Amino acid sequence: MENLPLVSVIMPAYNVSKVIAESIESVLSQSYRNWELVVINDGSTDNTLVICKHFQRRDNRIILINLKNNVGLCNARNTGLFRARGELVAFLDSDDLWEKSKLEIQVLFHLETKARISHTNFIWFNERGRLKRLIPRSLNVLSKKAGFLYPYICYRNRIGILTVMLERSLIQEVNYFDYFDTCEDYFLWIKIARKGYKFGYINKKLSRYRVSENSMLQQTVKYKKTCKRIISELSNSDDSLNTSKMWKYYYGNYGLIYYRLKNYKLAILYYIKCIKYCPLHYISLFVLPHLALIKLRQVLDKLLQ
Repeated sequence: MENLPLVSVIMPAYNVSKVIAESIESVLSQSYRNWELVVINDGSTDNTLVICKHFQRRDNRIILINLKNNVGLCNARNTGLFRARGELVAFLDSDDLWEKSKLEIQVLFHLETKARISHTNFIWFNERGRLKRLIPRSLNVLSKKAGFLYPYICYRNRIGILTVMLERSLIQEVNYFDYFDTCEDYFLWIKIARKGYKFGYINKKLSRYRVSENSMLQQTVKYKKTCKRIISELSNSDDSLNTSKMWKYYYGNYGLIYYRLKNYKLAILYYIKCIKYCPLHYISLFVLPHLALIKLRQVLDKLLQ
């Protein structure tokens, strides 16, 4: 595979000593061998750095950048990108996993289709195993994942960063990640789509996204704040965008998150706000009645105690 393009894998890491070894192993086990792994230790205070050094001694394709102070996910990713040498770039966070054929399938896809950016399907999992989707995947068949994604991507992000592969020159062209507390990857996809580039899509589950209920709970407020900022920036920069549609998906998404966190009171509240923006949204047909029954059962259980 010497004549095939080098892929730079960007992996920021902060206090992930319990899981990072598994993530690095999923890169080492790739069937595609022409890669470099750029690990950015973002000021970790646990044993993350020790583990990274162990793997670096084991494989010289691993490049370790040790930041003394925590600079945040966005800056850590950009630091890794500045160091990257590959024609292609992929991202894997330090708690997520890839299937062994992920890079091989995606590189061949890029060579065959001349795509500058692509993404794939993926699954969610936690310590108990694979997570079931609240909304059946069949309801999302009309979701646009390939081709020209602007303005559709402004309303809903269907792209998981752990699935993305793109040309390093394309990231440079859009000036890397903008600084956000979170969701910086989403804004990068928007910038690329806005420039008129086509997205490739591979409908294979080649990545596994780790879900931690504790981290989800801690990050929810930050996610909400950043999403509101993105909606505001998009609304101010493009009058043709449907602001109501953006808010519909905002409330629907966080209703789903609160449902997963079993905060049914807030889930119902956000779903109601979502439905106000779009009464015929699928949430009103499938989710809200279910949540209402759960809430009714909770009330009855209290009365019977």
